[in-house]
Amino acid sequence: MGHTALTFIINITGIIIRLACVFLLIPKLGITGYLYGVLISNICMSLLYIFNIYKKLNIQPDPFGSIIVPLCIAVISIFSSRIICRIVFGLIIKEAEEYTLLLTGAAICCIVYIILFIHEQSEQRPL
Repeated sequence: MGHTALTFIINITGIIIRLACVFLLIPKLGITGYLYGVLISNICMSLLYIFNIYKKLNIQPDPFGSIIVPLCIAVISIFSSRIICRIVFGLIIKEAEEYTLLLTGAAICCIVYIILFIHEQSEQRPL
């Protein structure tokens, strides 16, 4: 609210990054260059928005809780889903489909987050 100029500047920055990638990367890489440009501009815009939110609200960033823990859970989910799918579905189906791996990884990730949430809530309750 009241920060339309800042939003405008961040959006223009993202558009400039995308246009630069259109002129520089698409001739060399094709559609992959465009996708790289969209990815880079979205990452830059997100970082600018997060930086400004932290600055406006005087919030201290918590890189461990907001970056490292989710990244570790995602990596654990990916590898454990592949192992579980190969064990469980390997007996039934010779090759597990990619969507089966995706759904298994998402389910494992949800279970880990639910366990962490319950653990966090139990620590915060006064006895």
